[in-house]
Amino acid sequence: MLERRFVREPDTKDKYVEFLQEYENLDHMQQVKDEEPGLHYYIPHHAVIRPESKTTKLRVVFDVSFQLIGFADVSAQAYGACLYVKSENANETQIRLLCSKTRVAPLKTWLIPRLELLAATLATKIVKIID
Repeated sequence: MLERRFVREPDTKDKYVEFLQEYENLDHMQQVKDEEPGLHYYIPHHAVIRPESKTTKLRVVFDVSFQLIGFADVSAQAYGACLYVKSENANETQIRLLCSKTRVAPLKTWLIPRLELLAATLATKIVKIID
């Protein structure tokens, strides 16, 4: 759909390419080569073109939202925390484990509420590192 519009309106294509180049220069995105292994995220987007606008004639709208979810749990022997990334777009919702950390409970016997506080503190430390 965009390709047809770009053929009809080369000026729009130039603005779109300029926007994507600026996004890449700001390190908001990077080009991924096909042979690179690993997990990559592709964010669907579309261009909103308003020729009558004085300031922003072209803007790009991303069709996805992300949410960072922290979880902490505890037992008498250990406690831990993990972070999940929840992504939603028009077609699907995905939840993926981003990172986790576990600790062995201290040798001294502590009450479970105290260990829960330690687990929550661990979760906040992970969020600070990621964020």
